Amino acid sequence: MNEANKIITKITTSPRFAHDLMDAAQKDNQSKVDQLIQSTGITVKAKSHYTPDGIVIELTNAKYQGDCCTLRLGLNW
Repeated sequence: MNEANKIITKITTSPRFAHDLMDAAQKDNQSKVDQLIQSTGITVKAKSHYTPDGIVIELTNAKYQGDCCTLRLGLNW
């Protein structure tokens, strides 16, 4: 939850970051989306997929095996 909070805090406190994330996703620039998500300071594995309407970010704690501990954030633009 703390890792998800880092992403949400960055999006809500930085209009520039929110715009850049949305822009990169809408342009299908996966590497830029990944770089922006990592720049929030998270320390867990993050995977994302997006549509023109929003983004889903999946956070998985690497110290656990499998998908037992995945948190999915769904954000609409």
